[in-house]
Amino acid sequence: VMALPPEARGEWLHDQARRSGLFPRDVLLSLLQKYSADALVHASLTRFRAYKPPALGLRAGMVSTHTGKVVWECDVLYDMADQRSLDDLRNYASTVSAPEESDHDWEMTLLSPRKFAGYVCHRVVDGWRDAGR
Repeated sequence: VMALPPEARGEWLHDQARRSGLFPRDVLLSLLQKYSADALVHASLTRFRAYKPPALGLRAGMVSTHTGKVVWECDVLYDMADQRSLDDLRNYASTVSAPEESDHDWEMTLLSPRKFAGYVCHRVVDGWRDAGR
């Protein structure tokens, strides 16, 4: 995995492509040729609330540079004002994040935007892995 250098992002990833997730075939082929990239992973924030209760929406996807087909995509919203999201965070904190630590680790995740973003990214990657099974 490599991030495109900042000077190359504008060349290949114009705003319309990033928002829609649709990348022209010539863009994908040029990424394949220049960087030997098998896929392009793109993501954008759709919602962000740093204060309590935090919320983070993310739209992400992976496109094959060989075929131009979508390999994986997601559009998620983790809003801690929603009870299901809060229950998932508690489960994550007790089983994945720090199962042997404090029973209140989930509350620390609510207070730290960095920890909260880590939780959301972990859940997105879990969905990616589950989709591949």
